[in-house]
Amino acid sequence: DEHPLLQEERNRWGAERIESDRFKQYLSDKGKNNKIVVAVVDTGVQADHPFLEGRILDTGYDFIHSDEIPDDENMHGTHCAGIIADNTPECVKILPVKIFNSTGSSTSAIISLGIDYAVRKNVDVISMSFGGYCSDTACEIEASVNKAIKKGITCVVAAGNEWENAKDHCPSKIEECITVASLDKNDRLSDFSNFGDVVDISAPGEDIWSSSIAENGYYEPASGTSMACPF
Repeated sequence: DEHPLLQEERNRWGAERIESDRFKQYLSDKGKNNKIVVAVVDTGVQADHPFLEGRILDTGYDFIHSDEIPDDENMHGTHCAGIIADNTPECVKILPVKIFNSTGSSTSAIISLGIDYAVRKNVDVISMSFGGYCSDTACEIEASVNKAIKKGITCVVAAGNEWENAKDHCPSKIEECITVASLDKNDRLSDFSNFGDVVDISAPGEDIWSSSIAENGYYEPASGTSMACPF
């Protein structure tokens, strides 16, 4: 059976809005198939999800349990990974770096370790669908992101969902990052999305269908700048 993302047009409204299928075809026609590695620094990824087949690298790491199996116990990371997979060609691979537990909790130190790991793995892009209020401990995260930027890694971050100025949150405040706000289906800023001068771009972020965790694969919608970030 076709997976739910392809069964109904509305389930891929975000992909249609950014015309990612057209862009994938353009890249294919131009022979642009160099391997690109995107680190999804998140809750882990369900690597055996059928929608993510062939896209997940086995060199990720779990900083919650300190092992090399960054399984997703929450769904957030798998959902973000599915958006990347749905909107990019097969040559784009995903490195899962688990820095949040099953409830989506973590510490600045663990998050910083995850970002540093992605840098050591020489990824091309780091996707970070998380954030918090700026504090002294958040500076650990900022320092790690800045290391990635200095190495030439593209860092993409969610603006946040507090309907506040994104400059008051980390890592969205970092000007060298691509900070992404959320749009609804009418191209309006979502009523939860952070905003402000540090926001670089807006992307689909409401009612986004993507992969979720279950033994044989599952799909569900979610909303947030977390969804806009991987777009």
